[in-house]
Amino acid sequence: MPFFPPARVLRREAPACCASLSAQALRGLRACQDMGTMAVFVELLDDDDFERVDGDTLHVLRFHLRSESLALRRMAVTSLATLSGRPEKAATLRGLLPEVTQRLQDDDCGIRTAALTVLRNTLCLADRQTAVPIALQLLAALLPLFENESSSVREHSILLCRDAVDVAVGTHAKQGKKEVRRSLMPLFFHLHDEDHSVAQASREALLGAAKLLKRRQLRKLLETEQTWRVAERLLAENSSRAEEYVEQSLPYLQSPQEPLREAAVRFLGLAGQRLRDGHQEKLQVICEALQGKANDSSPSVSSLALQTLRMLGTAVEEPASGFSLRALRYRFRRACRRTTRAPGDAWLCCRSCVQS
Repeated sequence: MPFFPPARVLRREAPACCASLSAQALRGLRACQDMGTMAVFVELLDDDDFERVDGDTLHVLRFHLRSESLALRRMAVTSLATLSGRPEKAATLRGLLPEVTQRLQDDDCGIRTAALTVLRNTLCLADRQTAVPIALQLLAALLPLFENESSSVREHSILLCRDAVDVAVGTHAKQGKKEVRRSLMPLFFHLHDEDHSVAQASREALLGAAKLLKRRQLRKLLETEQTWRVAERLLAENSSRAEEYVEQSLPYLQSPQEPLREAAVRFLGLAGQRLRDGHQEKLQVICEALQGKANDSSPSVSSLALQTLRMLGTAVEEPASGFSLRALRYRFRRACRRTTRAPGDAWLCCRSCVQS
């Protein structure tokens, strides 16, 4: 391996040498997979005088993106994140977008975050012929990342979803709309994310989805930050997809985040009211799932689950006072007849407003 003085020292003491040293590092990288040489190359990429991103540079970075070495993959994608932060260079990286997209499946959180950064910086600069297929691919690939334990990965993946939706607007691609519909429920739940940046990113992505799907009332609710009414609107506009929404909601009952578990209980309560007639099998699934939350580690979640079960008319353990479930059902039916809202919506909404 060629000997390289510390790159940071050279950048400070002899900046004129950086260009020739970068070329020497590039030649070394073509010859072997050496982490020391790669480290120098990564360091010099961040130099303001680095002007050339040619075919040789992209070839080396593409090669190391596929490396079996975690360190080399990380350095390669970090290099691309650095380059993509400069608009004049980001456009030259479009040919690497497929390889960068594959790195979203990497187990390393740092690699995923850097890959998301590259995709966000370059997708909007690519021509539509290049960008649209990648955007449609991303809409499916990003959903698992919404649930990542890292709030940074969640935020960046949701923001990239927003950008991919913007690219897909006007394509009239059925596949694109299908993937956007699949993202509605995960984005809705992350409106309640404990991390404010993730919640804000979710609202922006949902707005983009509402635009693509031409859901004017949904857009209005999001623009006016009427968060909980979003659930009502989703069920009202897509009553035929209510069962699909229930399936997507069930995993959120197990979320490590208490606000997401609460949101899942409330949503399933609303869905249960709408599925009461003619969907007994799915209603039973909802009630069984909520019964599992009756002993949640969070008192507020367990209390909400029990209250929701009673509203759905499910037999639960009676309080020590011996309060009659039959009497509760009778009072519930009377309350339903006195309101023009869908049964149970008023209670669920009022509770959510108090908690918000």
